[in-house]
Amino acid sequence: MGMFALLGVLSSCLHSAVILQKNAPTAGMAVAQLTLTNKLEQVSQAGNFGELYPDYRWELNPHEILTNGLFQVDVTVYHQSQVFSTMSILLFKPDSPRNF
Repeated sequence: MGMFALLGVLSSCLHSAVILQKNAPTAGMAVAQLTLTNKLEQVSQAGNFGELYPDYRWELNPHEILTNGLFQVDVTVYHQSQVFSTMSILLFKPDSPRNF
């Protein structure tokens, strides 16, 4: 059983190493600016990664899931016109305007 556990850890480490070798933007890079304030508006946003990654763009779609300021933000990163990666995160933004 120990050998199977080690093989699982080794496989996971190799997969992580392959991901780190890829030079491409992540969905976390698109979300980084949302963490700077306690406000979030329920407006879809889109942008690109500038000259660093010219063929990539991102879209953010936030929506409030509880009335206390808890938001789910769905992030999609596109390479040219194809989906490259997606991610959903929860953000607590208590100073955001309410949609009642």
